[in-house]
Formats: sequence, structure tokens, C-alpha cells
Amino acid sequence: MKEHELFRAMSADALEACMDVPCEFPVVSHDRASGAEAASVECSVIGSARGEEDQDPLMEACIQLMSQMQATRPELLRGIRVFRVVQSAPRHYMRGRLNHLYAFSEATHELDEFWSHSWQAGMWSKYASILFLNNGLAAFVVGTLCAILPFCLRASGLLSFGNLCVPCGTLGYYLTLLLWPQRKVVFLDAACIHQADEALKAEGLLNMGAILKRSKSLVVLWDQTYVSRLWCMFEMAAFLKSRQPVENERQHSLEICPVFVCPALLIGNLGASVTVMVFKSSLVPPVPWGLALIGCLAFPSMTLLAYVILMHSRSIDAMQAQVRTFAIEASSSTCCEKGHTDPRGLPLLCDRNIILRCITTWFGSTENFESTVRTTLLTVLVHQLSNCVFSYWRIVLATCPIAWFFMDWCAEWPYDAPKFLCKAGAYWLFLLPSSSLIMLRLTYMTRRLCEGFLALLVLSMCLVLCWVPVFGSFMVLSERILPALLGDELSPLLLSFVMGILNLFLWRCLPVVRSSHVPSTGGMESADDAATFDGTDDADLTDMLNDSEAETDEAVDETPEAEPATGSEKPSADGRSASKWSLKDLKEHFDVEGIDYDAMMAQIKDTIIKTLIAAETPIVSAWHNGANYRGANRAWRPVGPNQTCFELFGFDILVDETLRPWLLEVNTCPSLSSSSPLDKRLKTQLVADMLTLVGLSPGREECVGCRSTSRPGTGEQRARFLRSHTADGLASDAIRLRDLGEAEWSTIMDAHDEYLRRGSFDRIYPCEAAEEYQELFRTPRYANCILAKWLHEGGERCFLPGCEDLRPKWLAGQLFTAAC
Repeated sequence: MKEHELFRAMSADALEACMDVPCEFPVVSHDRASGAEAASVECSVIGSARGEEDQDPLMEACIQLMSQMQATRPELLRGIRVFRVVQSAPRHYMRGRLNHLYAFSEATHELDEFWSHSWQAGMWSKYASILFLNNGLAAFVVGTLCAILPFCLRASGLLSFGNLCVPCGTLGYYLTLLLWPQRKVVFLDAACIHQADEALKAEGLLNMGAILKRSKSLVVLWDQTYVSRLWCMFEMAAFLKSRQPVENERQHSLEICPVFVCPALLIGNLGASVTVMVFKSSLVPPVPWGLALIGCLAFPSMTLLAYVILMHSRSIDAMQAQVRTFAIEASSSTCCEKGHTDPRGLPLLCDRNIILRCITTWFGSTENFESTVRTTLLTVLVHQLSNCVFSYWRIVLATCPIAWFFMDWCAEWPYDAPKFLCKAGAYWLFLLPSSSLIMLRLTYMTRRLCEGFLALLVLSMCLVLCWVPVFGSFMVLSERILPALLGDELSPLLLSFVMGILNLFLWRCLPVVRSSHVPSTGGMESADDAATFDGTDDADLTDMLNDSEAETDEAVDETPEAEPATGSEKPSADGRSASKWSLKDLKEHFDVEGIDYDAMMAQIKDTIIKTLIAAETPIVSAWHNGANYRGANRAWRPVGPNQTCFELFGFDILVDETLRPWLLEVNTCPSLSSSSPLDKRLKTQLVADMLTLVGLSPGREECVGCRSTSRPGTGEQRARFLRSHTADGLASDAIRLRDLGEAEWSTIMDAHDEYLRRGSFDRIYPCEAAEEYQELFRTPRYANCILAKWLHEGGERCFLPGCEDLRPKWLAGQLFTAAC
């Protein structure tokens, strides 16, 4: 029986029990206890009353249909005209009957656009985005025609009073924005999937792959919840799969628009209309009073627009962090939130399983899909969100009231119309877009200067104030300086020509914003049967001390692994192979050949350290969610790593003929599989040492020390016991190790404990030469300064008998001194 015949023969109850479709609105669980219990159920196939025997063939048919992007029935490929959504969606949404939009949908063979969005985002912001993206150009054309009508009547003398171009243009613009009959056929889930009939609803879900394949373009109404929704990423995956053979077509048919950008552009358009209408009615001279009036009128809307752009710039960083750490397991789906039961209590198949099976069919494995999201999709997202959201033509459309403003001047003085047209081009087409581009880049550069609503609002005001001198200087140049030097006839033409060249240069030659670099990942395997270059990079483990308390912002130990290039492995008499050696064998070969092995390894370690420092900021941000900031049974927060998070990195390093190392890539998930006897010997020891390093070693008395401390009695001793210093203060010779407080010594003892558990690992950072790397950090890490001072003043020797003068007197004498 074919798939479509199977679904046609199924009862409605079977389909309802088979699949769940994302609901229109976010599901709110009223029973938190039962909801949590239901959410903990494993995301697997849940049998219905018919039994798993009846469900398995159905599930396989579902998977085959979706993965092959086939439709169950042609009439279920439905779309809706854009004007139907624009005119009917607000009314039905306010009445809570959004499912009634299905009556306006129609069967189609091809869709112009597929609208992908998260229902967690605001409805009205998405509605404003739909208006601007689909009707913005038509609104500009009709609004301009409406502005031209009073211009012609005024210029011909049929209209006795002027200043009507901007009001008529504004009226025509917003009426067209709401009423334009846009005929494009689009897919909107609430309108094109039946929300009342559960059988049709489930069958519509099964056609999602076919719908995406028949869509010419994918429009993503992006918000920060988009990446976390499994269905959203599934839609993206299906669209990428359907466009895979044609790379350029895929790039041009994917449009990403944040939901708050278009509302901001519409507010800016309305603010520009009000500003020029008030300015034209005031009859004040352009300089200086006109400039002051424009500044006062435009400042509120400009500040709001600057704040939106600032938040958009910050959201790009948040998006990069989300995508770089994207994992299917962390994505949420509606069926799991419902506990795999429908409103009538019937069991539902977990749509997560079907989605994962489809992704596996398309990409080979979920890991490959996640890798595609973290690389290819990340590049597309960053490029579009950083460089395509506020494009030249969107800025021109949003500032069209400036053109209508100059029409009023042309109507009042027809003989000076060429001069005013040149000025209109200089202001509207050249000055505003170019200055906006500069302010966009300035906003992106300053996005991390402060935190909090008030601080960001003040920063937005400062950015607007930076733009005012640019606009004011241009007005003074065009209205006073150039007319005085070149005359009224020549100055507007020259001004337009120069601004046109400058505008073209900025929009064509200014470098685009790219994703922040994070080393992509690989391996390199090392030395004595275990082999690895270290890894405890405390640059990524710690953050600076707060003014009032010692606290950690990161607890990650990176353990870069090393693995030379593989090839045909032919064991020789000395145990080596033709193309794969351990570092121990390599060292022996270098000694025989008279090559300085230690110098080469020093350069390799230097490369590893600098690579991790370069990626310090994104690594610290990515691991905030994994860090346990409460030390084990501690009442305080230590200043360094609390040993709760570790990561194994694999570095691929190529050494040239001059023994200079070159970094090829870095793997966050290096392979630990054993494809040869050498692999098995090295990686078995690596895994054992890695588990011991993270603290999963068997309990042995000689490896377990006592970290108890004797509490001081006097007030002076107690102050010293909890004393903290600053990073600059630690550089002073007046502060000794014994002057540090409990939080600092806890960091030192943690590093000492880890060193004793290192096995065959080699600690390369922190090291005695740590000061050489301090200037490379974007932010000085207090824990790095502490450990550098500890290593400089003796390091591990501080814990040996006879070195009590290096430790505070209140520190316990019985410490970790036996190597594990």
C-alpha cells in the first residue's frame, strides 16, 4: 500500500494519536508537578490504544514521506495570499480565532514564500514586519504619487496653499501599507494547516517537507527564541536540504529579518514625517534655528531607533552564542511540553523522533546537522543580521518623507526646482543612508560598553548626539558655505555629486561584519603512551574579582589533545609506524637526528596557549551555563575555577621544514576511537588520565589530603583570612603569598590538586612564563594573576615540608603532597 493510500485509509483517531502539530500559541502548563513529570518521559514512540505494532509501520511511513519531501495529497499543499493575512489576521487574532484563517487559504502547486517564525515572539511585531516586507515598496510608490498630486496642483496654480506634499504622501503611504492587495502566495502555519480537525492537522504536518520544497524562498522572522525551537530549526534544515544542489540559489532565497527591525523603521518613517511637517510649518530659517528645531523633534524617535539598533547588535552576539552551542537535545518541542498526550488524554507519537529521523536521512547524522548549523548556517545568519537588515534601500524607503518635503519647496519656487531636486538627492539618497551606515557600525562597535536598560538608553542618546554634528555640519555646508563660495546654482549640483561618490564608496567598500572567530576544532596526539599537550587554561577558567566579593565567572578546564595525521600504519622493528608516531617516538627520532625537540614543542605550546587566549571570550560565555558557582560545601565563592567543567580539545598542528608550527584546526569533540594498535594504546591511556584529571579517580589514601583550615581567632588574623586583592596589587613585591586570603588560596590549592592528578598530561598554562601572555588577554583574569604569582614564588614547592614560611599560618599543614 502506498503512503498516501495508507493515510487515506486511516481513521481520524489513528492520525490524531499519531502526530502532534505545534499549537498556535505557547502552551502554559497549569499543573507544574504533573508537567515536569510528563516532560521527563523519554522522547520515544508512545504506543496508542492500537498498540505499538500498528504504530511502527505508520511511523516509518511518516518518516519516509517527510524525508522524501512528498505530499500525501496535492490539495493539502496550501497557501494564503498576503493581503488576506494583512487584512484579516489582526481581527481574528484579537478575537482568539486565528484558526479561522484556514478558510482563506487555497490549494497551490507552488509557494512564493514560506514564513518561518517562533510563536514565542510577539504577534504585533511580526505583523509590522509582514507589512513592511511585503507592502513597503508599494506604499512608497503610492505615497510618492500622492505627494506628487498636490505638487502639480500647486505648481500649476490650481491650489492656492502649499505644504500638502508630506501630509498627502504620509496618508497614502500608510493606507497602502494596510490595504495594498499583495497577491503573493505564502505559507503561514496557522492559516495553511487545519487547526480544528486533528486528522487534517496531523496530515498537514506530514506535508511540511513537500511544502518547503515547493517554496521559492524562506523568510525567517527571527527572534532570540527561534534557535531553541526544534520545529523552527527543522524548517530551516528542510529548506536547506531542498536547495542543496544550487548553492547560490539557496543563499539568495533565504531572507532573515528580526521582528523588531521593521517596526523600528516604520516608527522612524512616521517620526520623519512629523518632523518635516512641523519644520515646514514653522517658517524658521534652516540655520541655526531650523537645525535646532529638527534636532528637538527628531531626538525622541532617533533615540528609540538607536536603542533598537543597539539591541539588535547585541542580539547578534546572543545568536552566535546560541548557534555555536546548538544541540538538538536542547531544542524544545510542543509534544514534549505536553507530555506526549493530546487534550483528550490520548497518547501522541513524539514528533521529535520523526524530525530526527528526517534530519538523519538528509544530513547523514544529527551531528552532521548540528555541525552544519554551527558553521554554514552561522555564517549566513551573521551576514544577514549584520549587513542585510538595515540595507540601503530599506533606509531609503524609511526616509521617503524627506523627498516629499523637498517637493513642497519645489512647488513654492518652481524656478528653483533643479536646485531643490539636487538637494533632495543629497539629503535623502546620499547623506541619510551613508550617515546611517556609519552610525550602524559605530553602534555595533559600542554594543558591549554597558549593561542595563538605563545605561543602554544613555548610550543610545550619546550615539544620536554623535550623529547630530554630522547632519548639522552638512546643513551648514550646503546652506551657507558652498552657496557663498560657488553660488546658488552650482553648489547643489557639486554637493550631490560629491555625496553620491562618498555614499557609493561607503556602501561598496566598507568591510562587512563577519562572525567572530572561534577556532574550529581537531586533534593531535602525544607522548608517552598517553600523550597530550596540556590543557588547564585558566584564562578560560576564571574571571576578575568583584569589588566586594571573590567570585568565579568560569570553571572550564580545556585539555587540548594532540593527534598526528593518520595514514597507512606499518609497524617497524622499533614499534613505530610509517606515518603515525607517538611524541615519545618522535622525540627519540629527533635526538638521533640532532634536532632540538624541546624548542619545537615550546613553539607548539605557545601556539596552543595563544589560540585559547584568542577564543577566550566566546569560550567563557559558552560555558557560563555549565559552571557550578557553588564550591563543594563552601560558604564563599572562590576566585578561580571550581573544578566542575572540563573540556577536551584536539589540536591539529602542522610543523614545516623549519620546525615552525602552523595551526590547522581545533576539534571540540576529538575522536577517541581506536583504528590501530597505536591508537588503542595512546587513547586508552588518554581516557584514563582524562578521567583522573577531572577527579574521577578511585579513592586512595595517599592521594587524598586534608583541606581543613584552622579558623583564626583575632580580628587581624580574621581580616587576613578573608583578604582579597586586586590584579594590579598582586604585581607588587609587598604582597606575598602568605598575605593572600582563603579565596585566593583555594584557587591555588585547586590548581595544585589538579597538577597532582595530571598523569601524562603536561600543564602548559599557567606556567612560570605566564606574565608574557598577560597583555594578550582582553580582560586581566584575577585567578591568572594569583596562579602566576604562586608559580613565580615557588609553585608546587610551597606545599613541601620545610616551606611553611611561604604559606599562611592558618593554612592546614597536611596538604596534597603525594602524586597520584
